[in-house]
Amino acid sequence: MSAKSMGDKGRPRILALDLDGTLLSYDGNWALNEFGEVLRGWLEELGTLRENGWKIVIWSCRTDTAELRAHLDAQEVPYDYINEHPWNGSDNPRKIQADVYVDDKAISFEGIPTGMANRIMNFQAWWKSPWV
Repeated sequence: MSAKSMGDKGRPRILALDLDGTLLSYDGNWALNEFGEVLRGWLEELGTLRENGWKIVIWSCRTDTAELRAHLDAQEVPYDYINEHPWNGSDNPRKIQADVYVDDKAISFEGIPTGMANRIMNFQAWWKSPWV
């Protein structure tokens, strides 16, 4: 594996990828047994990451992983784990350790707290935007 594909302590690099609104389409109203379609472009991007040694962890609040796994497999989504992975050194199973997190409800923190309250109060997920 190249240096770009190696994470801490010699493990592969890990992407924690949110499900609804990030990997799959979402309008804020899915029931637990409903799933959106894979957003265009993700299959290729995830394939590239896996070809470069990354492990893909689907990171979701959904707990029915059998149903989720069936949906992802039917859509031919490349992934390695759901809500867990063997390198997770945390005692808290809800905290997935990863090198990168991708989520539709995330704000990137660049090391300066000034202005964060305003950014947080004005934040809106992309799928809530009027132009979508």
